[in-house]
Amino acid sequence: MRSSEPAAEALDAPAEPRLLEREAELRDVDAVVGDAVAGEGRALLLQGPAGIGKTALLDVAAERARAAGLRVLRATGSPLERDFPFGVVHQLLDREVGAASPERRERLLQGAAGRGAAVLTPDDGAAVAEGEEPRYAVLHGLYWLVANLADEGPLALVVDDLHWADRPSVRLVEYLARRLEGLPVALLAAARPGEPGSDADLLAAFAANPATTVDRPDVLGAEGAAALLAGALGHAPTPAFVAACATATGGNPFLLQVLGLQAAERGLRGTDDDVAAARAVGAEGLVDAVGRRLALLGPDARALAPAAALLGPGYRLDELAAVADVPPAAAERGADALVAGRFLDAADWGFVHPLLREAVIGSTPATARARLHGRAVAVLRARGARATEVALHHLGAAPAGDPAVVDDLRAAARSAVADGAPDVAIRHLRRALEEPPAPEQRPRLLLELGEIEGGTGNTEGLTHLTEALEGDLSGDDAARGHVARGMLLSLVDPPAALAEARAAAALAASPDARLRTEGLLLDIAMYHASTVDLRQELLRPARRDPAAASPAELAHLAYQRAHEGAPRAEVLDLARRAQVDGRLLQVLSPDSSSYQLVALALRISEAPEAARRVLDAGEELARRNGNRFSLMHVEHARAYWHLEYGSIAAGIAHGQSGLAIANELGRRLAAWTFVSALVELHVQAGDLAAAERVLAEHPVPPELEDAVHAAFVLAGRGLLRLVGGEAEEAQALLARSVASLDRWGWKAPLSTRRVLRWARALAAVGRTDEALALLDAQEALARGAGTDGVVGVVLATRGRIVGGDEGEAQLRAALALLGPSALRLDEGWAQHALGALLRRRGARTEARAPLRRALEIGDVTGAGLLAGSAREELAATGARALRTALSGPASLTPSERRVADLAAAGLTNRQIAERLWITRKTVELHLGHTYDKLGIRSRTQLPEALGAPDGTAPPTTA
Repeated sequence: MRSSEPAAEALDAPAEPRLLEREAELRDVDAVVGDAVAGEGRALLLQGPAGIGKTALLDVAAERARAAGLRVLRATGSPLERDFPFGVVHQLLDREVGAASPERRERLLQGAAGRGAAVLTPDDGAAVAEGEEPRYAVLHGLYWLVANLADEGPLALVVDDLHWADRPSVRLVEYLARRLEGLPVALLAAARPGEPGSDADLLAAFAANPATTVDRPDVLGAEGAAALLAGALGHAPTPAFVAACATATGGNPFLLQVLGLQAAERGLRGTDDDVAAARAVGAEGLVDAVGRRLALLGPDARALAPAAALLGPGYRLDELAAVADVPPAAAERGADALVAGRFLDAADWGFVHPLLREAVIGSTPATARARLHGRAVAVLRARGARATEVALHHLGAAPAGDPAVVDDLRAAARSAVADGAPDVAIRHLRRALEEPPAPEQRPRLLLELGEIEGGTGNTEGLTHLTEALEGDLSGDDAARGHVARGMLLSLVDPPAALAEARAAAALAASPDARLRTEGLLLDIAMYHASTVDLRQELLRPARRDPAAASPAELAHLAYQRAHEGAPRAEVLDLARRAQVDGRLLQVLSPDSSSYQLVALALRISEAPEAARRVLDAGEELARRNGNRFSLMHVEHARAYWHLEYGSIAAGIAHGQSGLAIANELGRRLAAWTFVSALVELHVQAGDLAAAERVLAEHPVPPELEDAVHAAFVLAGRGLLRLVGGEAEEAQALLARSVASLDRWGWKAPLSTRRVLRWARALAAVGRTDEALALLDAQEALARGAGTDGVVGVVLATRGRIVGGDEGEAQLRAALALLGPSALRLDEGWAQHALGALLRRRGARTEARAPLRRALEIGDVTGAGLLAGSAREELAATGARALRTALSGPASLTPSERRVADLAAAGLTNRQIAERLWITRKTVELHLGHTYDKLGIRSRTQLPEALGAPDGTAPPTTA
């Protein structure tokens, strides 16, 4: 490991002035440091070519930060350590966590920070949960570790050569920069723009962040160049000599410094007579110049320099000697010469400037570097280094058929996956294949590689998994290979994916492996119209004997039966059986569709609290594991839950959160599955334009036009057209949705509500008899299922269509059922329909009570469409005009509502921030706005203000 306090930049830089022509940059340093002292974090990024003086600026920035009372943590990126996940993070934080007392360590790692600390613990043999997507939890955990450190006092994080840092570390820097608000943290970094191999996308995002100030130090002018050369020569050079040196180096401070030192070594005095010689010296490249200077230091220095460059700072002299393969005495002589020659810093044997280290590495032949890497492996093993550190040198060493190398690389790959760096793990395993492994190891190694590649969407995984399955794999290992292939193929080639799932099912030996293959097979069989018959066949044994069915079969059967309109008691029993031993959650996890289907089945069967508990358990596991893919599935089910039973604003927040996760993970098809929920939520919020945008931005992929979810999107589009007054187009869209899902046997009223909406659309175009026939069938299903609230929904739909005395009777009967139910939004629309009917019949005074109740429900649930329409109807009754809500629950944004719900449920600001992956400052701002809009002063008043019964926490969950 390298020291967390790299040596200062300079190749014999003059003591006074230390920095030349950098007044503007130093003002920005002072501003960022001053803001951190005031508790408002900001970032400063120094961008510029090599040698422009970025490191010197960071050194001064670190000194000024210390003088202002900030604790300074430093790190430097290295091209040799790009494959060491979180290598820069280790430099920044290892010492703080490792040297902490037990009490301080517990305080630093409290809450979400504990997950981030996993990368700082050398536990390279730890297995990673199958399907885990840990990188975001790690980033979030490291953010909270930094926040906890900052709670002890203002903090400066100083990172040099960020362009050379490993990708997970660059991702953390960018992640932190977006979350510095309200933290006493100064983030100071330097990077070269456009450096080959750098993470340009993350660096660009870091630079574009509003909290980041970007400075681009310029080349030195004549005065600065003269001062710098004077420091090297020992006296002031002539203007002509300065001009020649500036032209030869482009005014680059580091190159000017090197040229000045070379000129002094050659006896040049800096006069006009030395101009030609200065030009000749300046024409040498940096590598040649460094090589020439090394040659003057003797053979011991030349032997030791490449070893020091390869290892970096922080190693002992005897370790450098071992890598250089020189005797201890020679290493001491070489180190003394390198220090005297201004190459190394005696404090940690690190190079005094990154460009010097880069030049030494560049001048070392590839074969010599490979030998150095090989010897470095032994040194790192002896000091107990992490597998990921050892693996760096395996990557640089030549393959030799060593089984120990394969073992190291596999361990490093496991650790990289656990750290959220699957790309690094892939490189380690590909290098292990080159070693090569023993023949009996190869299939298992290919399996591990293919699974990781498949998890990143890399189609090369198919090739490696195929080769693995053609090797000596059996039992659960072979089943894993087929499952991984099936997951890769599931949305692009369903028949092939089904074949893989069946092969996995035939090979799985352990109960957990069998459950995973069953879940995969059932999941694949519910995506596409071509698999309808297969799905029925797969569920037939569970229908005959639920007691003998697996948790996956029970989950899918509960979902199917709920959609079919089965008795509520039957669906609840199937859902209970699916969860009884916990394997549905622990083995399949929310990654699998099987898990969320339980919650969806309970939602359709009017069991909202049971559905919420299922989602709570899934979300807790997803957040604990940092599994964003799992969390995406939970957010999808939560959005639909809120559409029926909770807050429209909160539902939109969940839908948008899940969609963002899908986009972040590059899951294009998964992102599309959020369309129907978001369209319906935006319609209920009264934002038809937002619903139209969602549809326009996420069209149905051609390969999924016959997928089951396409029918859900049709139902959402039909609602949008119906509300927009386009009844003819609405009924056509809804008819297609009904026909599509009828093939699956899905008839229940809450199954996308497509039949209820179709009935309304048919009535709107004059086909009332057809509409009423549909509603008769829907009422029979709801009564047979024992879902009283849903019966009320059907009756209310009929009442809206028939009108008159019969319509009033139907609506009053509907309200008698909806009032005690959890379907608050449906009650609101029924109240609205009754009030509107009474108003049209001339009973204006009588109409006001149901309309006011509709307005109240619309405001509480954030249903702007209902609230707005209720206000219009109330005004038409002659009641005092009510303004569009500028206050109250309806005025809360989706994000404010989500934070408010969690605060009302008793979570602290920190807990809310950890749960929603936001900062404490953001929570404070949302709550402040919420208090203003609700007219309250504290969180204890939130439950009542949000409309919860009896002042208790609302039955909505964020």
